[in-house]
Amino acid sequence: KGEGVQGIIRVSLQAIASPTISAMVKSKSYLLLGEGDFTYSLDMCRYLASSSSSSSTAAENETPDDDVSITCTGVDTLRELRAKYRDIDFVLRNIRLCSKD
Repeated sequence: KGEGVQGIIRVSLQAIASPTISAMVKSKSYLLLGEGDFTYSLDMCRYLASSSSSSSTAAENETPDDDVSITCTGVDTLRELRAKYRDIDFVLRNIRLCSKD
């Protein structure tokens, strides 16, 4: 009753920019709405983390010096997520770990 959106996970993937090109660093934000088990969010975090750390696999128009922010949202409480999805703790932990790479 009246609970609404229960939580937002924010992941920020930041590459270290050299001082000579820091003015060229771009910023991108992604908003993922209504995630169920957050596996799409995890896949996106992993993809963006790998593309930001390797210029050979960088996504089109992204450089290794991009600042990427991802906001993942869902409507379930953590208790509801745990009841529905047995791997939710693993998924959420790995989403958070993506920001530390």
